Amino acid sequence: MNPAILNQGRVKHGDAKPIEGVEEDELKKREVAKDPWTPRLKSVELDAKTRGKMPAWTIRSYDTYDTFKNGKGGAELNYGTVVVKSMWWPGSYTFYNQSKTSQVYCGDGQKHELPGAKYYPILPPVMMEDREEKKCFDEPNPTAEWLAAKAALDAK
Repeated sequence: MNPAILNQGRVKHGDAKPIEGVEEDELKKREVAKDPWTPRLKSVELDAKTRGKMPAWTIRSYDTYDTFKNGKGGAELNYGTVVVKSMWWPGSYTFYNQSKTSQVYCGDGQKHELPGAKYYPILPPVMMEDREEKKCFDEPNPTAEWLAAKAALDAK
């Protein structure tokens, strides 16, 4: 199991700044007390409610009460499905069917906010077209070098 991510964005506590007269173990305990680990396995009821005071998860079961007998061995089979939907991450679903778990995410990558506060990026402004280039004219006061270079170009 992966370690939990702390509030400081790391998976383990950093080294505390040394203070004179305080032991290193005591400093470590203070760091852990400031930003404690959350238990990895906990009830979904303990997860924070959404901003609309909705539970963090919605759990639905479909056809889980019907069991069927297998004709060969007499074992009972259940083809029901349990669907767990995240209310914090709209579009995140977990399915459980016949001892298999699958997860699907079909969302916009934005966490649930207040109603109507969705993030819709705007299009960039339309690019202006390039101006027509000005027509080039010959040098108004040609030098001897320029006249020689022009004659060489015209000869090619």
